[in-house]
Amino acid sequence: MKKMKKYGLFAAILFVPALLCAQVSVPQPLKSIDISEYAEIEVVPNRISLRIELKERTELKNDVKISIKTQEDSLRSLIKRMKIDASKLSVVSMSTTYTQIRKKEKDAVTNKVFDLELTQFSDANLFMQKLDKWMVYAAYITKVEHSQYDSLMREMQKTALIKAKKTAQFILEGINESVANTMEVRFEMLNYGNDVPYSYWRGAGMKDKIQMNMEASNESDDENANIELKKIKIKSVVFVKFQIK
Repeated sequence: MKKMKKYGLFAAILFVPALLCAQVSVPQPLKSIDISEYAEIEVVPNRISLRIELKERTELKNDVKISIKTQEDSLRSLIKRMKIDASKLSVVSMSTTYTQIRKKEKDAVTNKVFDLELTQFSDANLFMQKLDKWMVYAAYITKVEHSQYDSLMREMQKTALIKAKKTAQFILEGINESVANTMEVRFEMLNYGNDVPYSYWRGAGMKDKIQMNMEASNESDDENANIELKKIKIKSVVFVKFQIK
């Protein structure tokens, strides 16, 4: 009787692994195709950020000191004359450093920095042209953007996705296959339009630093010395994995 139980137990031990192996099925890998596509658009910037620097200095010709107050009054007067909203001008920082003035002893020099937000590049252009005559030490464009950047980027992403599906369908039709489901979608993050060239610098304090091609001797000449406008490129690149039926 004991031998019968041993044989039965042995048979059960052999049967269970066999049953488990019979129930395991290896899934077949899904057929897929990888597609990369892109969509882009160029737009005129409608958000321009200007950084304006005021610095106490002494004119070399007549040895007259130009104060921060004189420059700030001049700056605000220029903004008023151009009918720019005064609330768009904000103070970034103000500091005082000690530096040597010519061969004299060290003296305190005050610096004040502003940001000016504009919506039209023509205003930025005209503003930069007039700085030399309004005693502002230096100004430069720090950023050009578009207020609808996010919605335009979503539009480009959608367009890129549509192009990717059409490309996949075109390729698969050539080999008698068709698209089933979308298995994976990845967007590449791109950033364009924020590189500002040195030609966007302007002001009385920049003459010794950068050779400008916009120097002019009168108001009519200044009007012709336009800063070249560069459009912003908004581009979306998408990588899509499609399942093949």
